[in-house]
Amino acid sequence: MAAGRTRPGGEKEMLYEAIDDVVLAVDSIANSRAVFERLGMKVLPAAAHPGTGVETCAIATGDAGNLFFIIMAMVADEQEAAQSPIGRSTLAASRAGGGVFGLGLRVANLDTALQDLATKGVEAAALPDGGGVRMAPLAPSAGACAPLTLIQYGRSTVELHTGLAGMGAFDHALRLKRLDHLAAAAPDHEMVTSYWNERLGIPTWGEIVTKTTVIRQMKIGGAIVELLGPASPDSPIRSRKPGLSSMNAFEVPDLEAAVATARERGFTVSDPATGSLPGTRVARIPADELCGLGLQLLEYV
Repeated sequence: MAAGRTRPGGEKEMLYEAIDDVVLAVDSIANSRAVFERLGMKVLPAAAHPGTGVETCAIATGDAGNLFFIIMAMVADEQEAAQSPIGRSTLAASRAGGGVFGLGLRVANLDTALQDLATKGVEAAALPDGGGVRMAPLAPSAGACAPLTLIQYGRSTVELHTGLAGMGAFDHALRLKRLDHLAAAAPDHEMVTSYWNERLGIPTWGEIVTKTTVIRQMKIGGAIVELLGPASPDSPIRSRKPGLSSMNAFEVPDLEAAVATARERGFTVSDPATGSLPGTRVARIPADELCGLGLQLLEYV
């Protein structure tokens, strides 16, 4: 269950509604757009974000109950980007080689969320409203494990989904039902877990332990952020740089059909195999073929 505040009547008001988006740093919006369109994805028009030095385009997935965006972000003006929290994180990710770097968390009320976080010592400031979207990047923190941004839409997700559907935004040849999970490497596992639990107010929903890895699951809405920590002194997680993994897992309605579609369009896809999650089958498209986004296609059976 996501964190929240208690209303006067005792009813819980949820602070986080969902994982809203994952952000990729790319060198070229046009080139990245072409890659995803070749995969059969509908890409929304590019948008400039005044004051950030960043230009983006996005892919919408899911339905009204689990709306999620894959956002491609390009630094258009380095000098302007250096003056903006969003610009600085995009610039740093781009200089580090690009790929998956940022995460958006959707909130019902941005002001309430900011007040709640301030009481826990988390700094964040809302940016000027733009296009019916309010955003507030959280101050950089090693505990966050990645740049995090709170997002509030001026419309309900049902209205937003309806509007996007009217634009054909979900008419993908490769059908993605919803984001299932994504992960972040957290070598200092206790420190990162404490930040998510106590500062962000997101409790640990579950834990999976393997020979080398402790996976702590942070459930937000219908999807999960997995915090990957070391389970042994020789765990490879200990030497990994903290941050989001390139691999994002999306549920698909028909794994064989999804694999066939991607292969027909020239992408390398692993053969469907039993997944690490019980009752799943998965296949993967490598990150170097999708602008730094490793796409795991997941089917529940």
